[in-house]
Amino acid sequence: MVFQLLYSSTATQDFWPNDLLELVEKSRRKNAEHALTGMLLFHEGQFLQLLEGPEPAVRDCFAMVERDPRHHLVKVLLTGECQQRDFPEWTMGFERPGDAWNLPPAWSTILENGLNSGAASEHPSAAKNLLLSFHCGLCQ
Repeated sequence: MVFQLLYSSTATQDFWPNDLLELVEKSRRKNAEHALTGMLLFHEGQFLQLLEGPEPAVRDCFAMVERDPRHHLVKVLLTGECQQRDFPEWTMGFERPGDAWNLPPAWSTILENGLNSGAASEHPSAAKNLLLSFHCGLCQ
């Protein structure tokens, strides 16, 4: 069994492309050390991330996110065990969609209203499917 945790948060600072790439590269190294995989989406100052792996490692990683001063309004959307990883080869997949209007309607609504809005928390499975769509290439 694999433990998954899906959360959203709002950035407390501007993230320029180089800042995001540095964050992703550091996360990939740390995640590889702790057998974590997942996907991070950043859109208009908001994060949506799914972490998966051994439950203690996932919870430790998430605790670091909660303490990170670059995040606030951190909200757990979904937790649970599953049979297999959704992102087995990605220590940290990353996407920064430029235009929410190019996404399927249900998903563009989540982005349009903000990842940390009621849309994401009221429909956590849609938020998870949004992340999975990048992995599966459905948004290309």
